[in-house]
Amino acid sequence: MMFKRLFLFLLFSGTAFAQPSIKPIARSAVDSTVRSIIVKFRSTASMNDAAVLAKLQAVSSTSEVMRPVFTRPTPKFSIQSVSTDTFGLDRIVKISLRDGMSAADAVRALSSVSAFEYAEPDYYYHIQTGEHIPNDPLFDAEWWLQSVHAPEAWEITEGDSTVHIGFVDTGVDWLHPDLKFQFAINKKEDLNGNGVFDAWPADSIGMDVFGNMVHGDIDGKDHDGNGYANDVIGYNFVNQENVGIGDISTRGPIPSDLEGHGTNMAGILAAQQDNNTGISGIAPKCKLVALRAFNADGTGSDDDIATAIVYAADNHVQILSLSFGDIIPSLLQRDAIRYAISKGVTVFGSSGNDGSAGPNYPSDFDEVVSVGASPRAGYINFTTHGQELDVVAPGVQVFTTTRGGGYDYVS
Repeated sequence: MMFKRLFLFLLFSGTAFAQPSIKPIARSAVDSTVRSIIVKFRSTASMNDAAVLAKLQAVSSTSEVMRPVFTRPTPKFSIQSVSTDTFGLDRIVKISLRDGMSAADAVRALSSVSAFEYAEPDYYYHIQTGEHIPNDPLFDAEWWLQSVHAPEAWEITEGDSTVHIGFVDTGVDWLHPDLKFQFAINKKEDLNGNGVFDAWPADSIGMDVFGNMVHGDIDGKDHDGNGYANDVIGYNFVNQENVGIGDISTRGPIPSDLEGHGTNMAGILAAQQDNNTGISGIAPKCKLVALRAFNADGTGSDDDIATAIVYAADNHVQILSLSFGDIIPSLLQRDAIRYAISKGVTVFGSSGNDGSAGPNYPSDFDEVVSVGASPRAGYINFTTHGQELDVVAPGVQVFTTTRGGGYDYVS
């Protein structure tokens, strides 16, 4: 009990945050759906070496050959100071593969090239949800808050608006009654200055959540110079060759949740408290940053995930929730996480959900706090429980927010 109270105190102080209680996301095997690879050069000079570029051209589908994975802030306008890229993020590129070339074959072909630090498939991950529990808000709806002694912790603090929590997930329903005022607002991109995200063009007028008629926040311009236009509450990083039903393949400032998992997570993290509506999140005074890296069918690629992590590190996120994992470590994600750690971000990851002793990544990386799931009593047989597991948190029948303004139990 003492440990739980201490853990929550650290959480609200901005130095730690328990991994939310949804089952994690697992990565698919390398198959024909993986149509690109990630390559990290050992040096900047080798990125212009004609012989090296010819190796990449042999597997590439375009004359452009490669594109940078990460968009970096312009130093002149950077929100945070941009230090020397000691992690080599500027040397990591994405290669789209030509027809007939598999990701596995491309990686094998490039593995002997000394100019590359690593080459790996641009993997996909898939959302895995738990069983559905009927919505009954009178049935001890938020037992998990009592389980971790949240009401006692709230006597000390309910969080702070200067603490920004990023969640890499399927996006969010930012208009949900319990979430609409819970986001960290990028003031330079909030064009109408009303403190909420109005996702329509700046030359059009619509009704905001206050009932006022206002111009929208979308004009396609990067007002704060961080490389991302109109990122008022976060960003949509999904940029895939194979997109989900009803989804688009290009990145943009609207982190819509077309699957639901991200909205579940947002409510657990920071649903508004004392507003006579719905539920309370565990840290209701903290602010959320939506980092959409998973598409409409719950699939996310390595480069989109890593880009979201780096964006979080460069844009004032102090706590980062990663609810996905696989037995094979992604070197690209490792680089992104190490960069985030160097910026002072505390990273939490799901320990896994296959019931084994692991391994599971990224939660098994030394830099990540690995969090498993616990029920009301006893143990859960689906949570991964290897030696890298650091802590457990409630993960069954958790009442939280859902898309469309609703609530439900999730596991």
